[in-house]
Amino acid sequence: MDLRGILGNRLGMLQGLKSQRRVHRSRGTVRRQVCVLGILLAAAILLRDATAMFGLSSFAAGMSLSEADLHSLERLLFLPPVAYATGAFGSRGGGGTLIFAAAVMIARAAMGPTDQAPQSLLQTAGVTMTGGLFVLWLASESRRADTAGGTVKQILMAQERKQQRIARELHDDTVQSLYVIAQGLDRVASNDDERMDAKTASELSKIRGTALQTVTGLRRLIQDLRPHVLSDMGFVPALEWMVDDHAKRYATAARLELRGRLPVLSQKAQLLLWRIAQEAMRNSGKYADASEILVTLDSAESTFRMVVADSGKGFDPRQVLRDSHRTGRMGILSMQERTALLGGSFEIHAEPGKGSVITVEIPLKPAD
Repeated sequence: MDLRGILGNRLGMLQGLKSQRRVHRSRGTVRRQVCVLGILLAAAILLRDATAMFGLSSFAAGMSLSEADLHSLERLLFLPPVAYATGAFGSRGGGGTLIFAAAVMIARAAMGPTDQAPQSLLQTAGVTMTGGLFVLWLASESRRADTAGGTVKQILMAQERKQQRIARELHDDTVQSLYVIAQGLDRVASNDDERMDAKTASELSKIRGTALQTVTGLRRLIQDLRPHVLSDMGFVPALEWMVDDHAKRYATAARLELRGRLPVLSQKAQLLLWRIAQEAMRNSGKYADASEILVTLDSAESTFRMVVADSGKGFDPRQVLRDSHRTGRMGILSMQERTALLGGSFEIHAEPGKGSVITVEIPLKPAD
């Protein structure tokens, strides 16, 4: 399987789609939303004139709808534009539309028949309160989402601190103790004591070798928990080290490609992107049985993109996400959450038997 060709085709398709979406959002979405909102408001405001203009009065009479009923329907028709504006432009847009609708309804009630004014004002108040409650509900949901995002950030940052503490304790205590044990075993095994037979000396040497292998494994674990190479060497050299280490650990043809001039990322972005790449490559090594893995970094316009692609056996992302809580495999969720902390987008394109492509794209802020 030509991993470079697969990645190139998929990246080309993704870049084309994203550029189209970006242009569409920047040039057309707001204009279309304003037009839709204007149509909804016009429909509510002009209902009274439309009944006369298009000969709907007889239809309304056939439906047993009085003039007061039409006025009530007109006021209710102000709720859809308020709901649409709230969904499209947020609580401020919904609140502004609600104020405009309330002003129109109050003016219509004031200019209407005197005997219907109390009922009209009461209905106006009811519609305004309903719209106001909807706007407030959406604002509270938005705050709840922001709070949830802040909670996720706190959890991830607390996780980073905990990993650093565990790494320090492993390095300062466990690794040093194993070194002392290995040195003691080495001294005992090399002692020319006639009471120690060759078999015992050989067993001690094996135990010493096992202790040193454990130290090597712990050092690798410490590096995963607290990536000194990231702070010492920088993001790109650290990622090169990770790719080389992955190739040695899993006997895989792993490589890193840089495309164009890469920006300087903030420390937060470097750490989170490092963790995402680490998780993606770890999953590829453990579960994908891939013979080749390619990590690419590039930037376009005001975005930075990292892609991790492998030629493994692939998987069904939706099935993995559904089973994540049951299996305890939270890798995809953790990558999504870390991407969200950077305000970016996270995408997985994977199929059983066709490998996988993980794309992370983050905006470049002035701080980066």
